[in-house]
Order: sequence, then C-alpha cells, then structure tokens
Amino acid sequence: MRIRVKICGFVEPVALDAAIQAGVDAVGFVLDPSPRQLSLEDAAALIAAVPPDVDTVAVVGRPSLEELREIRERLAPRWIQIMADALPLVEARPGLRLIPAFQDGPDLLERVNTYQAETAQERPLVLVDGRQPGSGIQAEWDRVAALAEGTRLVLAGGICADNVAEAIASVKPYGIDLSSGVESVRGRKDPQLITEFMAAVRAAEAGQ
Repeated sequence: MRIRVKICGFVEPVALDAAIQAGVDAVGFVLDPSPRQLSLEDAAALIAAVPPDVDTVAVVGRPSLEELREIRERLAPRWIQIMADALPLVEARPGLRLIPAFQDGPDLLERVNTYQAETAQERPLVLVDGRQPGSGIQAEWDRVAALAEGTRLVLAGGICADNVAEAIASVKPYGIDLSSGVESVRGRKDPQLITEFMAAVRAAEAGQ
C-alpha cells in the first residue's frame, strides 16, 4: 500500500528541494500566524520552484471566502487546506479545491460523516489532526482508524520517523502529514530529517 506524504510549513528553498528530491507527494505553505507563516509573495516564490508532479497546498485556518479566492488567484495551489469548521457554504465551494482539516475529538466521526454527506463524495479527502493542530500532539489513532475505509484519510499530529510505521499499521491512512516531525529547530525543516522520514515511510510500506 503506497502512502502519500505531505510535509507542511516550508519557509526556505533548501529544505523544499530536499523534500522534493526525497519523493514527497505534496508540500504545504502556511499563510496563518505561525513560526512557519509566509506572505503571499514569499509563498508564491517557493511554489514556483515546485515541479508539477508534486502537489502544492496553501494552509490556512479560518479565512473569509474573499481570502480563499485571493489565495486561489495569486498562488494557484493544487489544494487549499482549511479548518473544517470554517468551510464556506457548499454553494460557494465550486472552483475551490479544499482539504478540510478536522481536529480530533469524541465527535470526530460524526463531523466527518456530516461533511461526507454534504459533499456527496464517495471517499472525500480529509485531514485529521490532534486537538491542537500544528502542536505536534497526536490524534487518538484508534478512533481515527474508523475513517480510513470511507475517506481518503490524511493523518497528522505528532508523526515522525520513529513512529510513522506504527501510525501506518494502526490507522492505514491514505496519507501522512507532518511539520514539526522533520524540524531540528522550530519552524525550520531539516533536510536530513526529511530524508530519514521518507526512508521510514517507504520501509513501512514494504512491510504492509
């Protein structure tokens, strides 16, 4: 089973190039307040260096519809990742390729099921993070695993080279998303950690 990998929060070209060379499937650029926050101009400069076979993802929290449209027009990302509770109304979504990010919690399955019903997609792409997105805190994998069959589930939160094999075996996600797990300094990606993480993912795939 091939696992898609998205690494989020690039701020400099050296680490971005290392991720591309290591074989990531998607790269994320954070536009909200964060140690990894970029301006639209800086994000555009980095996105320009990403080859077409790697998805670009603009990562936002709870933007307005006007802000979403500006991001689409100025950055032309493959996807825009947005907090699930800030999704625009269904009728306003055409033309916006959105990945909803759900915070883990006791009602997680209910919230994802509601989203799936309103989108009328058989296996929608969804991301599930810990209760504090961006904090590196894990979601409860046993609960999240229940979503793996009905969605294209991207698992985030507290994942690194040391535990990614366990995450894949426990949850069986469509993809893995991480940020701090490949940082040696907060907010700055480490090319060596990226290489080690990708090697760990491929080894875990081989063991499935």
